[in-house]
Amino acid sequence: MSIIKPDAVREAAASAGIKSLREEVANSLAQDAEYRLREIVQEALKFKRHSRRRRLTVSDINNALRVRNVEPLYGFSFPDPIVYGTKTAADGSQVSVVEDKILEFDEVLSAPLPKAPLEISFRAHWLAIEGVQPLIPENPLPEGMDVVTTGKKRKAGEGEGEGGDDAMVQEALSQELQLYFEKVTSAVLQGSPHLLSAALQSLRKDPGLQALLPYLTQFITDEVTRSLKDLHVLNALLSMTSALLSNPHLHVEPRLHQLMPAIITCMVGRKLCKSSFEPHWALRDRAAQLLTFIVRRYSSSYVTLQPRITSTLLYAFLDPERPLTTHYGAIVGLNALGPQTVSKMLLPNVSAYAGLMDLDGVTVSDAGGKRIFGQLAKASGGAVSDKEVLTEEDEGCVVDRGA
Repeated sequence: MSIIKPDAVREAAASAGIKSLREEVANSLAQDAEYRLREIVQEALKFKRHSRRRRLTVSDINNALRVRNVEPLYGFSFPDPIVYGTKTAADGSQVSVVEDKILEFDEVLSAPLPKAPLEISFRAHWLAIEGVQPLIPENPLPEGMDVVTTGKKRKAGEGEGEGGDDAMVQEALSQELQLYFEKVTSAVLQGSPHLLSAALQSLRKDPGLQALLPYLTQFITDEVTRSLKDLHVLNALLSMTSALLSNPHLHVEPRLHQLMPAIITCMVGRKLCKSSFEPHWALRDRAAQLLTFIVRRYSSSYVTLQPRITSTLLYAFLDPERPLTTHYGAIVGLNALGPQTVSKMLLPNVSAYAGLMDLDGVTVSDAGGKRIFGQLAKASGGAVSDKEVLTEEDEGCVVDRGA
C-alpha cells in the first residue's frame, strides 16, 4: 500500500503552478517520492542506532539528508520528542497526527522568560600561516599529535603572549627537514666551496622548503648580526638570500621584513671585515644588486618598499657621523635603484655631501676615496669634480671620525 497518494502529488503540483497533471505521471511521482522517503528514513535509523538511542530525532533526519546531499530542514528542532497519535479520518482510514499538549494558562504566565538570543557575531582565526597550521583550539589536531601534548603547547603559546617569537606558528618539523636545515646551515657557515655550491643549488630549486622558510630567514638575520667581521660568512649568507629569492616555489614576500635589514647591513655596515685589505667593497656591491632585484620584483606589491629603502640610504649618505664605508654603501645602493632615484635623491645632495666632508676635514684612503668618487661620477655622468672627495695616503678601510 502506497503511503503517498496521487491526490497529494496533484495538490503539490497545483501549489507549484502545474494545474493539469496526468494520472500516470502522478502515480510515478508518488512511487518515486515514497522510495526516496524510505531511503532517508532508513539512513536516519542508522544514525539513531549508532547513537545508542531508542527514539528517532530531527537531527537524525537532517544527517540523513546531508548524506544524500540534500539541504537539511530548518526550524523543526524540538527539545521534547514528538508524540504521534492515531485518528480516524472521514473515510474510515487511520491517520497519524501530532498530539498537541494541553497547557494551563496559569503555568504559561508563571513560567520564567526564555533567555534572549545572542547576537550573530564572527571571529576570524588563522587556518594556516605560510602553509603551517597554528595550534589553536579552532583548528583540528595535526596527525601524530595527541590531545594532551597539543593542549600543553597551546597553553604555553598563550602564556608567552607577544614575547614569544612566532607563538602562533608552532610546528614540529619532520626529521628530514631538520636534517636538511642542519646540513644547509653548516655548509653556509663552515662548509667547503663544493658543499656551499650544492646547498645553494638546492635552495634555488627545491620545491619543498616552504615550511623551512621562517627558520632560514631567521638564521640569515641572526648570523649577519653575529658575523659582522667575517667576510666569508657574510658572502655566503648573501648568496643564501639570493638563492631563496630565486626559488620560484617559495613565497618569500611575508619574510621580506626579516631579509631587508640583513641585506642593508651588508651594504652600509661600518666594518665588514677583520683586515682593511679584504675585499669588502665587492660585498657591498653584491648587496646593492640584490637590493635592486628585490625592489624590481616586489615594489608593485609593496608600494612603500622603495621609498623606505631610499630614505634609509639617503640618511646614511648624509650623516657626517658615519664612516666612509657606510657612505660608499649608501651611494652604491642609491645608484642601483635607478636613474630616477639618482636624479631626485642623490645628485641634489652631492654638493651638501662634499661640503660636509670639507667642513669636517675628514681624510680617507686613496682606494676608498677613488671608489666613492667613482660611484658619484657614475651617478652624475662624470660631473663630479675630484675636489669633492678628499683622499688619504694610507690604503685600507675608512678612519672613524672621532678616533
